Amino acid sequence: MREQRPYYHLDKVKRLVREGRFEQTSKSMRYLWNRGLAKETAGKIILSLETSELIASHPPHHVANGIWWADVYKWVGRHDGIEDILYVKFIIDENEQTLVLMSCKPWGSENEC
Repeated sequence: MREQRPYYHLDKVKRLVREGRFEQTSKSMRYLWNRGLAKETAGKIILSLETSELIASHPPHHVANGIWWADVYKWVGRHDGIEDILYVKFIIDENEQTLVLMSCKPWGSENEC
C-alpha cells in the first residue's frame, strides 16, 4: 500500500547524510558512475530534496512485510554537472541509524514506483 506522505521526515534523512550515516547500493550508483560523477553527488541530491518532491512511500519489493518503507522522490535540479529529473528512492535501516539509497536513476526509467 502506497502512502502520499513521507514515511521518513526529511530533516532526519538529511541529518543522517550530513553525519555520514549514508550507504549506497551499486544499483543506486550505476547512473551516477556511468556519467562519471562522484559518489558524493548522491548525498548532495538527497540534501537538496524538498517535501513537495515526494511521489510515494511504499515497502521495497524485497521487503514486502512493510518493516522498511521506502520514500520515493522526483528530484529536479542540477548538482555536479547533473541537470536532470531523477527517481530517488531510499530507506532507513531498522535501527534508524543509516540511510540506504536504493535507487537513483533518470525519471521515466523502467521499474518506477
